Amino acid sequence: MTVINLGDHAVIHWENKSFTLAERPLFLEKSAALLNGTKKDLLIEFSGLEFLNAGGIGTLVAAYKHVAPRGGSVTLCALPGHLRFLFSLTNTEQFFKFAESLEEVDSRRSPRQAAG
Repeated sequence: MTVINLGDHAVIHWENKSFTLAERPLFLEKSAALLNGTKKDLLIEFSGLEFLNAGGIGTLVAAYKHVAPRGGSVTLCALPGHLRFLFSLTNTEQFFKFAESLEEVDSRRSPRQAAG
């Protein structure tokens, strides 16, 4: 897992092929550390992800519950289609934003945000 800052977003590049309950402690520790600063939005780049289960979705919902009270959001980037479908099946897609890439998220930002 690689963590970076992208403007007002905290970005996590998830490099593992799976995201399950086993990854929850490390993920929540890293994301909380990022979000306890000035960042309120979390982007997670999942381009290499092949397997996601209910434990992984629950972990992402926990991250959402951390940022939502502060007006923040969780954006899932480059999530393979067969895995994005799981959010529809579990009725959890309402908690997240979805993007094809980090570049798509950056292009959504207003010119004023992009300059800062």
